[in-house]
Amino acid sequence: MICRGFGVPRSAALFLPIAGLTVASCGSEESVATTHVRARSDVIKPSRRQSPVYLPFDERADAAKRRVARVLPAASVDHGYDGEDQIDAWRVVYRVSLLLGGASPHAPPAPAAELYVDLSRDRLRARFVGAGWPGVEGAEVRMRADQSGAYVFDRRGGRPLGPGQLGSWFMGGRLRKPPTYRVWSTRANSRVPGILLCRFIAEWVQTTPEGVERRCEHGGAPPKFRVGLWRAERTAEVSVSLPRSGLRADHRRGPKSVSDVRSGTFYSRDVIGRLTGKPVGEEPLTLTNRTGARLVVMLERTPLGWVDDAERLVVSGLPHGHHRVAGLRAFGQRFSWARRVVVPGSVIAE
Repeated sequence: MICRGFGVPRSAALFLPIAGLTVASCGSEESVATTHVRARSDVIKPSRRQSPVYLPFDERADAAKRRVARVLPAASVDHGYDGEDQIDAWRVVYRVSLLLGGASPHAPPAPAAELYVDLSRDRLRARFVGAGWPGVEGAEVRMRADQSGAYVFDRRGGRPLGPGQLGSWFMGGRLRKPPTYRVWSTRANSRVPGILLCRFIAEWVQTTPEGVERRCEHGGAPPKFRVGLWRAERTAEVSVSLPRSGLRADHRRGPKSVSDVRSGTFYSRDVIGRLTGKPVGEEPLTLTNRTGARLVVMLERTPLGWVDDAERLVVSGLPHGHHRVAGLRAFGQRFSWARRVVVPGSVIAE
């Protein structure tokens, strides 16, 4: 018998201790190769400081239903920012990268991911810009100083998020354990009123805001911060004049368009083929995500692409044969490591 997805004798099928996984599915050599990857069943207890997370609607709802974009009302209408009069505000831009060591020597620079933050002293809007983001490109987060939580626009429409829910939104599923984070002190080199920006970071990593806000209290916007394996470095900070409605923090006047994409690769087909240092292949590798959260797909230690829960990612360009493919959660926590998968073939992560 030949184990599908490995091309090795059944007795040599691998147990994967890193994620507590077993890969098994055997059949004839002529059948399509499929690797099944399962997550550990242990449950991580939340921190005592962590508030319970209740998503406003089921993140694992039927895919057909999720295709209907809905804009749900905010907890309250932001009448304080109704007008079109010009107000003074600030725009801070961060360049964001995924920190991974030991990437393929054939890998080109990772695609750009940027975070654009517009804010006044009591309102904030953060926009996720660039193809380097997994699943949230074009999304917009709105916050106000006098209310906890946030309002988010993404491909599913718009909806309010309670305290601690922004991290689960970024994960594309329930966040069982808050990610590690770090905020670099500003040392008074920024004119931006940064307390609300630091509260945005606290919401993102699902922690209490007091400790994070102290980093921004006197010096403004932090020069750098890290959430999970995502590192942001400030590249621009300018004062701007915006219409008051341009910073309203409710469901009205949402972004004109948000990309309706459920999976994607970070590189073109030709570049993916060159990641292995071998000729570009013709057959696809299909990865189906049934893990309950968004996955970043890795080839060796190079980010290859991403796929939302209950969706498929089709990768073209990999040479025929066996490749090492891994899965990371959106914050960078390791989910699984399928030591070898075969191309052409498929991987089912569940």
